[in-house]
Amino acid sequence: MRVMLVEPSRVGLKLMSRMLEEMGHDVSPFSEGDAALAYLHTSTDIEVLITSFEIPGASGIQL
Repeated sequence: MRVMLVEPSRVGLKLMSRMLEEMGHDVSPFSEGDAALAYLHTSTDIEVLITSFEIPGASGIQL
């Protein structure tokens, strides 16, 4: 499954990405909301979005 993960904590992002990848998922990790939002506008294959509520550049609700 294609998962987009947006988490401002670099440690949290790395841990969650690793966990999801070990489960067989393809993860696109982001720590900045504006970069994640730009990626969402160009990528059509994201099946799941996991995000924090508050992230730099955009809120989790905006995503």
